[in-house]
Amino acid sequence: MPTIDFNVNNVHIVDPQVSALVRNISFDETFYNAIIAGSNTGFLFAFLQSSNCGILNKEEIIDFLNKNTRIIDYLYEAPSVIKEKFGNVKLNLELSFDPELNNDEGELFLNIETNLGVEEAHNKLNEIDKKWFLETVGHDLGKFNLSLDFI
Repeated sequence: MPTIDFNVNNVHIVDPQVSALVRNISFDETFYNAIIAGSNTGFLFAFLQSSNCGILNKEEIIDFLNKNTRIIDYLYEAPSVIKEKFGNVKLNLELSFDPELNNDEGELFLNIETNLGVEEAHNKLNEIDKKWFLETVGHDLGKFNLSLDFI
């Protein structure tokens, strides 16, 4: 997890790798307020947006990630893992709920937009599953998943 020193007028990122990643990211008011408040999700969202990732239902995702903090680490790794197999594709982060379940806290999906054929895309996703996802995310299956969006 990146180390960040907070004070009202300045955000200092201690980790040089993270600092290099976010040097040119602009923050909207929601992200800025989250960072100033010490929230990991504001920083994460800025990182994801710099990785060509749209974020849907932000407030619900923030609540979800505050309860499932291990998933934050996966979200820092996932864009580069996906880029290795799919190239520079658009990603979308979305929290989905099952309307048939009471008290469903949701499942977070990182959707990969692709124009590849169905079989080729599924083969690439299966490679990610075998080499990274199942080993890394294994104990959080059902809370975080990767999905394909065919465009």
